[in-house]
Amino acid sequence: MLRFDHKITIQQSNDWLCAPRAAFSLIELVMALMVMGILTAIAAPRLSSQLDVHSVGSVKTLLQTDLLSAQQEALATSSLVTFSIDKTSHIYTLSAVRNGTSTIIRKVALKGSPWNCQVTSLLKGSAKTSVSSSVLSINGAGVFGEDLVINLACGTSAAKVTVAAASGRVLVE
Repeated sequence: MLRFDHKITIQQSNDWLCAPRAAFSLIELVMALMVMGILTAIAAPRLSSQLDVHSVGSVKTLLQTDLLSAQQEALATSSLVTFSIDKTSHIYTLSAVRNGTSTIIRKVALKGSPWNCQVTSLLKGSAKTSVSSSVLSINGAGVFGEDLVINLACGTSAAKVTVAAASGRVLVE
């Protein structure tokens, strides 16, 4: 007959105090949240102002590109192209006369997404008369009908797009 004698000894120790922890304490979590909150409070205004700078830069480039492409359209087709802009609705439209009918080439709303910009003022003609809307014609030779200054704002950032009829240039600031 076989006999097994095993002694099992259970030893109680305080090893749980020195064992690696599997979780964070409440104090550590609160401190981490406080540090993240402070960093967010510092970074949020800077991020917002950078978004405004980017938006106004995008809109002024978009306006410059569209005005120059309207000028090229007028030259290529030897027909009248119009650029109309409204300060109250913050919308501009490019339209051309094709085959005897007026066709909208492009319509852009500046107030909504993705630009979130607004037209703050329109100054028309050489006297820079303030108007609420303007229609700028570009004849078949690519010549702008008159001077136009478009002032834009996106949050705290501002920009200006100037159409110089005499030189035929579109300037951005």
